[in-house]
Amino acid sequence: MKPGKLTIEQLKKIVFPYTGIRRPEVLVHAAIGEDCAVVDLNDQLCVISTDPITGASKDNGYLGVHVACNDVIASGGKPLGILVTLLLKEETTEEDIKRIIEGTNTACVELGIEIIGGHTEITSSVKESILSLTALGTKDKKYLENQVAIEEGDEIILTKGGAIEGTSILYNDYAEVFENIVDEKLIKEGQKMLRWLSIFKEGVIALENGAKVMHDVTEGGVLGGVYEITDNTDLGIDIFEKEIYFHPSTLALLKVFPDLELLRLISSGSLLIVGKKDNKIRTELEKAGIDSFSIGRFKKDKSRLLHKTNGKVINIAEPKSDELWSIIDKLKER
Repeated sequence: MKPGKLTIEQLKKIVFPYTGIRRPEVLVHAAIGEDCAVVDLNDQLCVISTDPITGASKDNGYLGVHVACNDVIASGGKPLGILVTLLLKEETTEEDIKRIIEGTNTACVELGIEIIGGHTEITSSVKESILSLTALGTKDKKYLENQVAIEEGDEIILTKGGAIEGTSILYNDYAEVFENIVDEKLIKEGQKMLRWLSIFKEGVIALENGAKVMHDVTEGGVLGGVYEITDNTDLGIDIFEKEIYFHPSTLALLKVFPDLELLRLISSGSLLIVGKKDNKIRTELEKAGIDSFSIGRFKKDKSRLLHKTNGKVINIAEPKSDELWSIIDKLKER
């Protein structure tokens, strides 16, 4: 396709039929000639987040919506709409665009939200297509004071397990790498983990049951998320590796990449929740059928320590490049 904006005909044919669920809060909807959406928030707070998707290709539309909305949810908000920006390389076809937009539409329908605008362009400025999404949501003012200071003895909870997003990306985009090495059943289960990406249910439950802080686990994995939470406190933390669950499909990644640090692998779909000791959060999550794991405690000592299953204790380092990128680089070398 030629560089530049999509034509009006192309937009009408392959973009505008897929705009999620039409929301009553949206006064100006996505349309030809409309550069801005108008949202009536009344007495609600507006929560906005934006995220690019660059490490996945096959399911990037679906993935991108959930990643952007997870930030809104973790902030105590309820997503209502999303803006989608697509910067596409010249080799992109209409089928490629349709795949991405259909993926975003599917995720929006799942969340009950609308695609309220964006920008779509073919450009020679990118070697690989870039998808960027901005999510908007509302937050009740009664929860504004909910995120109080973390205290010594507070518990940190992980939902679902670690490395969810990374597992999904690797099995969906590079399935052939694992064939004849990883059991076919585990490959398929890993691919289905794409459907675990939303943290909407656990976010609502945690918020309503006294969560002090919530943080979705993205680049840098579980340890990256833990580090980011503690960076905003004057406390330290003890994390216990034996308490962190990984799905068998995730553990099977080590058969092909034995040096892969699963605790540093991108994990949208997992939510870190901080609450007082003996809180009701895990009980309520269990009632909703959501697995959760108490993985550590905050302490006065400012050290961030990981207690490994082999008995060693190591410092939790500041997150650097996600493990996914090193794996993708190795795959490109092949």
